[in-house]
Amino acid sequence: MKYKELILYLQISKWMLTVGIILTLVYFLLAPAINGIFNPIPDTPLFPYSSDILTPEQTKNTEPTFSPPEENTLVIPSLGVNSTIKSGGNSLTNKNIWHDTNSTVPGAGGNIVMAGHRFSYKNGDNSFYHLPSLKVGEIIQIFWNGKENLYKVTESFEAEADQIELIGKSETEKLTLYTCTPIWTAHKRHIIIAIPFEEEK
Repeated sequence: MKYKELILYLQISKWMLTVGIILTLVYFLLAPAINGIFNPIPDTPLFPYSSDILTPEQTKNTEPTFSPPEENTLVIPSLGVNSTIKSGGNSLTNKNIWHDTNSTVPGAGGNIVMAGHRFSYKNGDNSFYHLPSLKVGEIIQIFWNGKENLYKVTESFEAEADQIELIGKSETEKLTLYTCTPIWTAHKRHIIIAIPFEEEK
């Protein structure tokens, strides 16, 4: 290879590497902001599994019999969330919704605490990206040990990161979901409180 051709090759390689680095940085910076475009809130609630509590007319699910997922699963139909639930673990590496093992479990009474990342680079329907958009009155399904537990949202609000009383014990059963907010930060938490659906009938 001639000297001039070698220089040209090295210059092109340098520019390609620079462009690649810039595009990678742009992706990591902008991905959280544009995630909502690629994973929008569904137009109608999505019930990926049949329900043992709701009617087929309510879920639009035509499966003739109740068929829960094999793993413990959290479903938020109005947001399109459908995620397996992991117990404990490191929140920095957990890509699913995780259950705080210091809290109780569905159906056992008390405060059931679950958390999820607002955004991760392996995202989609296991993210709490749209959690602040969840409205009072909307439904949350939890399939736990093969049983369906249904909750209705009663509160949606922001809290300081150190308000640990929100994930403390409760005399009555309730579900507490939380995630970091605003996007890109962990300064605050967005909290969702829901109670068993039967209590709202």
